[in-house]
Amino acid sequence: MDYSLSEKAIFLLDSLEGLEYKHKAAILERAGKPENLFDMRIRGGDALTGIMDEAKIKTVFAAFDEDYAEYTLEKYEEAGTVVITRGSENYPESLENISAPPLCLYCNGDVTLLKSKCFAIVGSRKCPPYATALIKEHAEVLAKNGVTVVTGSAGGADKAAIEGSLAGGGKVISVLAGGIKHIYPEYNKNLIKEVSEKGLVVSEHNPFVAPKPWMFPVRNRIIAGLAEGVLIAAGERQSGARHTATFALEYGKEVFAYPYSIGISSGELNNELIKDGASLCDSAD
Repeated sequence: MDYSLSEKAIFLLDSLEGLEYKHKAAILERAGKPENLFDMRIRGGDALTGIMDEAKIKTVFAAFDEDYAEYTLEKYEEAGTVVITRGSENYPESLENISAPPLCLYCNGDVTLLKSKCFAIVGSRKCPPYATALIKEHAEVLAKNGVTVVTGSAGGADKAAIEGSLAGGGKVISVLAGGIKHIYPEYNKNLIKEVSEKGLVVSEHNPFVAPKPWMFPVRNRIIAGLAEGVLIAAGERQSGARHTATFALEYGKEVFAYPYSIGISSGELNNELIKDGASLCDSAD
């Protein structure tokens, strides 16, 4: 894949570890066009004054080496990872208006799925067997009807959504919290490899970034942003699926939830969401 100067600039900016997203966004705004960052590096001086301290400005400018960008992007592609940057042809419009749109999406698989009709299925790792069966059925029906299922990479609900989608033709996107070289949980490594071969695995972090706890709830904004609607399959009251539901509502997406009997902890979040207006979903029809 040939990357434009603009794409290389965004990639280099995104690769700066220790630089907060707000600073990266401010740098892009100051540049006007991403490719202008290469000229700003040459000009130096007060080009980024007011955004960060002088030491960090020097770090930013030191990173803008086009040859380094080409070398690294080529190495990623050799390993099967394509980088989609904001503003590029394959960057999904659905992510442009979410909170903190990812500067880069590190993709393994079919990147055209980023612009397909998507529906998210997420939920607890402690998903009860009857809900797991319904998730698989639901995901398979969606996939067979041309809808791409978006989910995470965990066990329980995520795993069931992936397996159902693959059974229905492989139209599935798995959004990782860390890089693809650090699949979590590790026991799902073979399943995520299958997704990369038949669907798409995507992360906002480069392949070598190990996931940290804070990355999981932040990752959920991407799941909600890609999807036209979100199904909460199972979740305790403080489940991470709550973050996905909250993001979906913030973005104006419809939220669905499976209902649960009173006293079942893995359905506390679902019943709460339904009481608050989420659409009740009890079949794959």
